[in-house]
Amino acid sequence: MGLRVACLALATTNNYNNNRSAAMLTHCGFKVFKIFVQRRISRWKDTKSVEDRVRMGCPRITTKVQDKELKVVVKINPTCCLKELQAIAKKSNKIAVSADVLASRIKEWGCVSIVRVIQPLVTKKNRPKRVFWAKNHRDYNFANVVFADEADVTLGVKGHKRKWLPKGFRERNQNFIRCPQKPINLLIWGAIGRFRSDPLYIINGTMNFVKYKNTLSKGFHAISKKQISIWTFQHDNSKVYMAHIITAHLRACKAHVLDWPACSPHINPIENVWSNLKERIQKHHPSTKEELVKFSTKEWKKLAKAEVRKCLTNMSTLEAELIHNHAYSTRP
Repeated sequence: MGLRVACLALATTNNYNNNRSAAMLTHCGFKVFKIFVQRRISRWKDTKSVEDRVRMGCPRITTKVQDKELKVVVKINPTCCLKELQAIAKKSNKIAVSADVLASRIKEWGCVSIVRVIQPLVTKKNRPKRVFWAKNHRDYNFANVVFADEADVTLGVKGHKRKWLPKGFRERNQNFIRCPQKPINLLIWGAIGRFRSDPLYIINGTMNFVKYKNTLSKGFHAISKKQISIWTFQHDNSKVYMAHIITAHLRACKAHVLDWPACSPHINPIENVWSNLKERIQKHHPSTKEELVKFSTKEWKKLAKAEVRKCLTNMSTLEAELIHNHAYSTRP
């Protein structure tokens, strides 16, 4: 604003010079070019003002009536992409607009694009049970709970990996991603608690009650060394975990098992740990199953106590969401 006032003061004087005016403004603390002063002075001659002119911009392609029709199309088809909305508008309303124009109109209406998260289906029978569980465990101390679960780590590439290269660059090894022909799956089992994490166990093949019983025996032995006070064990309600042999084994080990609602893997804080672990493993770019086992064990040992405790402290927030949203959660 001060620069405009200075240009106005120079323009109102009759004996001005571009070079001398630029030098005077520079002496006053304004760093400007000669062409800048020249344009401001010529603008004063034409309009008696040094303010910027109002720019009209490009003419609007669609009319107000067409905008209303497009808004109705977007409201009726909220899950369609821009190309699909473009085709629907052209076919039903006979409005031919580009995808860029349609995107700008959608932004004007205050709409944003979101990626919907897939969550387990909760039946009408289980919904009141989840709310009842959340209310009963609202003040529960989850710091003494050991959360356990299994996860699949896949050796392969998810989606297309974009890489920027100079124009015309066609080096053979830079245009391809080497990955196995058939993806290799690795089944791992682990547990987390306030003690940080239990050792990671590699499961050969699919999980059954015999393998799970052996894994629990090893896991309980490791947990009993780290956990000081009385602790509670948590696992989900899968058929393998709820087998009679596993229930008898837990009773023999005198393990207190936390009640858990059905179809609720996203409530378990260990799922966030699995997600972070998989991202770290993929950064190593393993090419064999042996490397996959090596990097999985390595990254599991690097888990920090702060990261695990952060996942545990979110349980109270999740319970409040389950109660407020009638058994549904707003997070993956």
